[in-house]
Amino acid sequence: MDILKCSGRASTILTEVQHNLIKFSEYNHAAEASQIKVIKKINLLKENAQQNNNQPTQVIQTIVSDKSQTLENLIIPENMKRTLDRVDFL
Repeated sequence: MDILKCSGRASTILTEVQHNLIKFSEYNHAAEASQIKVIKKINLLKENAQQNNNQPTQVIQTIVSDKSQTLENLIIPENMKRTLDRVDFL
């Protein structure tokens, strides 16, 4: 997931009800709203896997069951594609 590591920053100051940009550094990627959803899904996947004893496929199915998230955007790290017995399931 090296593509998600960006050193770009934007600093703002809140004045009444509006954020005003005070400094920024360049981002190394285009704005991609779907990427945020993917990161949230992966974090939810990790959290659910730790909190219950379901089979890995069941955990993944519950996370990706809403069809608004496309599967091709869901990047599952290699170490999450194996069961505890080190058997590939994805």
